Parts: sequence; structure tokens; C-alpha cells
Amino acid sequence: MNTKAAGSGKSYILLLDILRNIEDPDFRGVIFRRTQGDLRKPGGLWDEAKQLWQGFGCEFREATMTAIFPSKCTVKFSHMEKEKDKYSWQGSQLTYVG
Repeated sequence: MNTKAAGSGKSYILLLDILRNIEDPDFRGVIFRRTQGDLRKPGGLWDEAKQLWQGFGCEFREATMTAIFPSKCTVKFSHMEKEKDKYSWQGSQLTYVG
């Protein structure tokens, strides 16, 4: 199996992996894609997260693309479209980066 190929399920595994931490109120994760459009397109990662996590009581904040579980475990969806985007995450205290 080519683990770098499109459609191989890598992104879905990231979403499943987060579920191991949803009871931790100190959990702060971020999942990156190359562009904002990659996250928001129909059937994209944001839609997949909403579908998968809604049964766990997750709240989805569309404006900030942030998912918050009842424990306050938080996952942000973001992009790294331009080289300078990496600087906006400097100093962030994250427990998970996908």
C-alpha cells in the first residue's frame, strides 16, 4: 500500500487518532492541510471531522475551524499555503500536530 497516495485513508486515521484524547481537557491539537480550500471543500477533512465526531458531543465553530469536545479537548484545522504561514504557529503549545 502506498501511504503517500491520495485516498489511502491517512487523513481519516488522523481524525480517529484524535479520539484517543477527547477526555483530556488540556489536549490542544492542530491538523494542517496545504490550503484552506483543501479543508473546506465538500467531503474534505472538516466535513469528515463533523461527521465522525458529532456522536462524541463535539461542538464545531465554523468561523475558526475549531472542534471542541465536552472535556474542552480542542482541535484546530488550519493551512500552510504560504511559506510565511509557518510563523503564525511559533510558540504555540500543542500536544498534537497532524
